[in-house]
Amino acid sequence: MRRIVLVGLALFLLAACSSALVDHDGRQDETAKQNLCFGGKPEVFWDGANSTVMTNPSGRRFMAVEGRVMWQWGRDIQQVDLRTGRWGFVDSNAILKAADRWETFVWSWGHDPTSGGSQLVAIGLKDQGKPERILVEEQESHGSPRASRIVLDGDFIYFIGSSFARTPDLRDGLFRVPRYGTGLPERLAALPSGDETPFVIDRNYVYWSQVGALWRRQINPIATMQQLTVTKGSRLPIVVGDGRLYYLDGKSLFSVQVDGSAPPTEHLKGLDVDRDSTMLVDRDCLYWNTKSTIMRAKLDGPTNPDVIADKATYDGSPMDSDGKHLYWIDEARSRVMRVGRSAFHLR
Repeated sequence: MRRIVLVGLALFLLAACSSALVDHDGRQDETAKQNLCFGGKPEVFWDGANSTVMTNPSGRRFMAVEGRVMWQWGRDIQQVDLRTGRWGFVDSNAILKAADRWETFVWSWGHDPTSGGSQLVAIGLKDQGKPERILVEEQESHGSPRASRIVLDGDFIYFIGSSFARTPDLRDGLFRVPRYGTGLPERLAALPSGDETPFVIDRNYVYWSQVGALWRRQINPIATMQQLTVTKGSRLPIVVGDGRLYYLDGKSLFSVQVDGSAPPTEHLKGLDVDRDSTMLVDRDCLYWNTKSTIMRAKLDGPTNPDVIADKATYDGSPMDSDGKHLYWIDEARSRVMRVGRSAFHLR
């Protein structure tokens, strides 16, 4: 009887250990899968995408968030539901500025006709019952996000105001406005400034490309500016990833440490890029587009990039990701394309 009990106990422990190994390996496999870069064979997600992404430079707006993709068509904003594939309009007579899973932020000329001006408007998803909110009304006395990119970060919306005057004034500079609530935009600093100046926000710092250099400063009215490195061009595509600021300058891919403590590194040369190229970091992977391809690379090895899309499925439009797929508009064939996480590894 004792021998039978011991044998049974041994079999039970062996089964338990095997089960634990299977579960552990399963979790490892899932983690490894989630850490793969986007890639593989592009697929058509939606056909019939009218767009001014390429034909109108001011209409280069394409965004993917959880649940939907959006893009600019003239002064109309269109979207497709990622779950159902249903197409519809977000807004008309407006310019797409930013979006998240709950709201779309647009610069509009028609939401409050009584004001006689234009506004930054948050449009909530109808099925979630979120109301439409006017966040900023354009006035002569303060900065406006009319010609700026906007960045969502926590409880605030950041933008760069431009007065379009020969001499900079208090309408120029970095501003923020509460995402919820009321009040005039708060001017944080005189720089960054300038129409369409690229900027990103990461860990309470703002980074931007201006006047032949890359800069950063804390999001604090009394913070000082820090020059990270000089560049050949201005208003360069930039993105932060793994403690480095990546950027496209001339025909090369560079990166510099976010604290500017070391000279920049040139990773790749001879790229067919310009300042309208876009960059994206997702987990440990870096993505950028050229005039004819979408490229990817591991952050720890950007000298060995892979091509995600070429002229057969891509014609130079922006890209974005909802965290599950990488999306872009193939305007030449009027379709929205995407790739998932690839099953093969980078070189």
